[in-house]
Amino acid sequence: MIKQKVICLTLSMLLLGLITFNPLVAHATGPSNPVIGVYGINYYTAGNSLTWSIKDVDDLYSRVTSNAPGWHGAWDLHDWDVIPGDFQFNLGSQNVNKVDLGYFSGHGQTDHICASPQQWNYAWASLCRWGSLNGGAVKWIGLDACLCGYDNSWVQSMAGLHELCTFCTNSYDKNPTMGGQWANYMTAGWSIQDSWVYANWAIEEPGTGVKVFYAQGDGNDHLWNVGSVGPDPTSSTPIYSYTSYK
Repeated sequence: MIKQKVICLTLSMLLLGLITFNPLVAHATGPSNPVIGVYGINYYTAGNSLTWSIKDVDDLYSRVTSNAPGWHGAWDLHDWDVIPGDFQFNLGSQNVNKVDLGYFSGHGQTDHICASPQQWNYAWASLCRWGSLNGGAVKWIGLDACLCGYDNSWVQSMAGLHELCTFCTNSYDKNPTMGGQWANYMTAGWSIQDSWVYANWAIEEPGTGVKVFYAQGDGNDHLWNVGSVGPDPTSSTPIYSYTSYK
């Protein structure tokens, strides 16, 4: 089912704009105590439920916490435990801004993710502000959802975020999972961006495209305690994108 190495088949190094957002709240984790939070939705009330999204996030969560030095789990949320406030406005006790690595698997579109089993209950790109410029701890986010990288709508969510990994085409409801393979590569010492590109190559259907939005200086980030990590972006740091198709 559609959810909508470097073997780089297409490379887009486009200057997408400058990030300028206001800080809201403060949290801190970092290399001394890095944490992961994941959000997976299988069941949707509109009838287009998925089979493997929960396993997708569980695989990432378990492999990062087991295999990346010093990493701990913050939360692993499924179906009705996921709400738009986990992504928007710094709302909710389990907001993605409070972790170092966040991951969502479910339905999505160019400017929103379906962040609740009530599929019309969206988290909008225009209402998300992720990263240190918004007081957040989060460095890296993966969205295993269709079309979130189709255009540049999600760039506005990057408020100090180092990298946002997603799909510029439809993604697919598959096992083995994208999250599990992403974790395998990241915990083996590969960069976050290369891991996402190669996971797509290993897991997804032919023609599937991934996109990584990244702040200048952060395109070669690794997980904390696995490899190098670039500086936090400032309000004038450019954002670029990298695109690859299987």
